[in-house]
Amino acid sequence: MGKSNQQAQVYEAQWFAEDGLGPEMRGRSFESEEELQLYVDDLRENEHWQDYDVQSIEAFCRDKPGACGGLVELGFGQIEMGPDKMYERPVLHEVAHVLAAARYDSQSHDPWFVRTYLELVYEHMGSAAYKALYDAFQVAGVQLARLPIRSGQIAL
Repeated sequence: MGKSNQQAQVYEAQWFAEDGLGPEMRGRSFESEEELQLYVDDLRENEHWQDYDVQSIEAFCRDKPGACGGLVELGFGQIEMGPDKMYERPVLHEVAHVLAAARYDSQSHDPWFVRTYLELVYEHMGSAAYKALYDAFQVAGVQLARLPIRSGQIAL
């Protein structure tokens, strides 16, 4: 599947899923940069983390709204979260940018990013959040990369 930037569709689908599922789609909230960094560090404990070849992700809070994330250099990523994005779903969105870039050479909101993002939501927020986001992506026409299914994998 080729590279494509589906940013507008991804954002639209996220807000649609959040409106439909409510607070459950937001996940937990973070009160400080330290709490945010601890959460991101805990993500590394997931059994699939080694698949991404990312040693660490530094998490920062910023004063302005919004968020961003990406690889700083091979094996190291960074995310920045504004005060309006200090909750789990946007954090996983930004972490997905780092992981997908490292593993798939993903660009922005391409199908490999979407796959990685959905995997993170399923693993860390549960099946209801995953289904709401997946369904919203389908309605918005968001493409996701597909791999052959092996035993023990999530079928996306």
